[in-house]
Amino acid sequence: MAQIHPYHDSTQHDSYRNTHLPAEIWNSIISHACTRSRINLSRVSRLLFDLTVPYIWRYVNITTVLGLLPGSSHQHPRDPGGFEIEVPSHLPEGYFDRLDIYAPHIQMVGFTCAWLVPKDYSRHIISWPAIASRTVDRALLPNLRAISLEGKWSFGHQLYVALDWVDALALPSLNLVQCTFNLKLEGIDSVVKDKAQHILRQILSRSPKLEYLSLQSYNAWEAAGPSEIDHFPFQDTIPQSLSYLAITSELLTSSSLVWIAKLPKLRRLQLSLPGLTPQHIVDCSMAVFPAQPFGALTCLEVTTSNLRAALYLWQTPMVEQFTQARIYGGRNWYIEQFLRLVSLRSPYLTGLELGIRIDSEVDPHILASLAPLLLCELQIGMTRLASTSILQIIGDTLPLLELLDLSLTTIDLHDLLYVYRSLPKLKRLSLNLPTELSEVRGLVETYSPPTSDPTWRNFLFTLVSSAYWIRWIKPEDVNLLARLLAMACPHMKLEVDSGRQAALFCQSLQDSVLACGQRLLATTGS
Repeated sequence: MAQIHPYHDSTQHDSYRNTHLPAEIWNSIISHACTRSRINLSRVSRLLFDLTVPYIWRYVNITTVLGLLPGSSHQHPRDPGGFEIEVPSHLPEGYFDRLDIYAPHIQMVGFTCAWLVPKDYSRHIISWPAIASRTVDRALLPNLRAISLEGKWSFGHQLYVALDWVDALALPSLNLVQCTFNLKLEGIDSVVKDKAQHILRQILSRSPKLEYLSLQSYNAWEAAGPSEIDHFPFQDTIPQSLSYLAITSELLTSSSLVWIAKLPKLRRLQLSLPGLTPQHIVDCSMAVFPAQPFGALTCLEVTTSNLRAALYLWQTPMVEQFTQARIYGGRNWYIEQFLRLVSLRSPYLTGLELGIRIDSEVDPHILASLAPLLLCELQIGMTRLASTSILQIIGDTLPLLELLDLSLTTIDLHDLLYVYRSLPKLKRLSLNLPTELSEVRGLVETYSPPTSDPTWRNFLFTLVSSAYWIRWIKPEDVNLLARLLAMACPHMKLEVDSGRQAALFCQSLQDSVLACGQRLLATTGS
């Protein structure tokens, strides 16, 4: 992200004004050149500007944008989070000239509340009429497509200043495709909260092409009235193109669920549920939609402190059309019941990812409950799977897998060879072995076989293993693993962080792979 802050120096050469390069870049160039070469330098730097600016300035932070304005001051307190930028109260002539040069290239602006803390807010307001008048005829950022407002740990006055800049820079040029509000409005003054909701309502109503909306905002979704009646503040505004929605809420309400269900093109929903009362979600959704799924929703991500929340969610009609599901957080106490419910309630599921906190080893036979599903992707992380026959179980029950990512306590190389042979569509295999005993992690990384040869499978194999496992591996197991890797990708590169035993192992494996790759392919087939 570009962080170029022009400054004014009475001694600097004025040629930079003709090249439109930032002053400090031009000064650096001119200081290394003689007078006779300045004409050529001007041509080169102008070309350099034309080539680089569209890319460098595509995604910027608000501090970079304001740093273009002459007279702006920057303060760097000891606390990096207290970085301040302040616009001068008296606007000099040509205040916006430099911004006009860069503005057409800016497609995304990030607003970080903690960086916009003027010591004297009244001075900040003085410049506001000029900025407001500037936006009457045309937008400051005409090609803006995405904004990100970060203020999760900010105070009310910090958030208010950031919202002012969003109001000035983003709203006049609204044609957004992506919007992220990462705020924490709990304990924030009602005036600030109302302003945030007003701006968000403007974005939703005036951005017909909005596809991505992330509202990671605690207590911002529910705006209860004086009588504590359930009220969703945006229920009258339905973005017609929204396909991705991420929300964080202590308690989803029936009115917010109604709004979600009305989104005609919503494909992916990410829920973060820090609360421990997921039954409320089921009660609301059952009352609102007793017998039908949520529109076009096909992908759900849930982050929760209790896996039981996922169990409750899979009792609702919203899961019946899912093709992708990702569950993060919670312990694995209910994993067997959850997998059975997923298999029963989501018959179209092709991808499943579980990130469950380690509690105890999980019996691999529970994965057999997924057999009715046509899974192409299976990822289970953060949970220790007992390794006995786990790969054989997967090979027998999920023959359509293209991606497999598991965390194991140990590994049987014969099972590893078995799963490769029994999953003909497998393109990516990642096995994470425990590293508690290790000082070294050996990594077998990516190699793409020649695409011109149809007999090769495009196979990605990642093995993260401990030095303990490498140190005691048997020579015959090295040869067996080499055979497996040779069948998958005969020229795979091996990398290792450190450790003599690991290095010797990888070198031996590398030699074996290179020696027997083509021969094994010819004798065993792909």
